[in-house]
Amino acid sequence: MNPRGPVDSSQESLRALLSSFPKKRIGVAGDVMLDIFSRGRSERLSPEAPVPVVISESEQYIPGGAANAACNVRALGGAVDVFGVVGDDERGRMLISMVQELGIDAHILIDAKRPTTTKQRIVAANRHLLRIDWESVEPISEDAARAEALRIVERMSQWDALIIADYAKGYLTEGMIRTVMDAARARSLPVIVDTKPSHVQFFGMAHLFTPNLKEACAMAGCEDVIEAGRSLAVRLQTPTLITRGPDGMTLFDAEGTHHLPTRATEVVDVSGAGDTVVAAAALAIASGATLVEAMELANIAAAIAIGKAGTSTVSVSDLQKLL
Repeated sequence: MNPRGPVDSSQESLRALLSSFPKKRIGVAGDVMLDIFSRGRSERLSPEAPVPVVISESEQYIPGGAANAACNVRALGGAVDVFGVVGDDERGRMLISMVQELGIDAHILIDAKRPTTTKQRIVAANRHLLRIDWESVEPISEDAARAEALRIVERMSQWDALIIADYAKGYLTEGMIRTVMDAARARSLPVIVDTKPSHVQFFGMAHLFTPNLKEACAMAGCEDVIEAGRSLAVRLQTPTLITRGPDGMTLFDAEGTHHLPTRATEVVDVSGAGDTVVAAAALAIASGATLVEAMELANIAAAIAIGKAGTSTVSVSDLQKLL
């Protein structure tokens, strides 16, 4: 069966939701990281191996992962607390400083036993040629996980929604997730979850689940988007929003299946687009949006994000212009 759609809420209702964003405070917990974009030009192959030689022209440092989700909440006007872990290194200190300068309250654990998760992309002519990662996927210690869970729960009363941005890099352990999810449910706090397939079983009964198409199919064990979405929504007892790249987004909830085509007119860089989606959806839900309205605002935000180079943020004015 094909999904319903396209759905379309009124511009007035979406604009009213946007006006509420600055009144909301969102918690973000997950794997923070540093994104480095090394850009240059490539005009020849190396004589040492059949690889391009890139003449460096610029280098850009941007908060990534859960930190990017937090930056998107802030850019959209919301107040935000971010929780994660970095190494006791220059990149970790740089990342903390960057998010604090944006007005984000950073509650970042420093762990000397791990490096700050970093992704360095080598880009020439807007093409990704190579990515180099620094990371440890070892879980933080049990004592640290218990302490982090308590810190998150203690802050919860100040939030209108919680984003879980789980890249399976070791910050969010099973015990921590269960403690945080139980506390959020007890407070009726909406939780918007973006997680990797290896942790999907920990996130039942959230407010919204936002995998991309590849992740959803891996989690559901099938290749059909409709089958995968329905399976996940039932299994997790959670409405599921699958982002589908050029094919838009499809939402599976108690009312059925809803689809939106992409609003993107140009794809420059998809890095961090999932973080933009969860930030827009969380602020919309915190502002009283229906799931379909949250999907519409997230769809617009994603279209803007992938039209920008690098890991990027989207502002309320960006959304208003496209509306």
